[in-house]
Amino acid sequence: MPDGTLKRRVHSPAGLHESWPRADTVWRLPRSKPDPTAAFFAALAERGHEPLLRKVTGRMRFEIVEGRKTRSWCVAVAKGDLTVEHGAGEAHCVVRADRGVFEKLATGRMNAFAAVLRGELTVDGDWRLLVSMQRLFPGPRRAKARA
Repeated sequence: MPDGTLKRRVHSPAGLHESWPRADTVWRLPRSKPDPTAAFFAALAERGHEPLLRKVTGRMRFEIVEGRKTRSWCVAVAKGDLTVEHGAGEAHCVVRADRGVFEKLATGRMNAFAAVLRGELTVDGDWRLLVSMQRLFPGPRRAKARA
């Protein structure tokens, strides 16, 4: 159902007490937590063209590790035109991070270069792409000015 509810119809067997759920009982399903990684790459795909990358051409693969599973996303840039694909592929630069670290990057709570220096993010290949792609990640949230 579109509103996230599931209706369950139960017929009470004869002779049982009234503790059975009524036929119109509505059971709420837990809503899944939004995935910041998928949201980040979906937003990149929607951009289509990024003027900040007008002089950049290359392909980057992001490998997000979650336990034994690794999810891959490829971002190709051709003079500012962005293409995003879910899955592994050839790349000029490969960035590998734990899921929690990448979620912090994707939400602006962590800087990619700081993560590299701390060893939380590994980079193989052409570092210049990471330098350019850093512009795609949201910046840190600014603190509210105190009166």
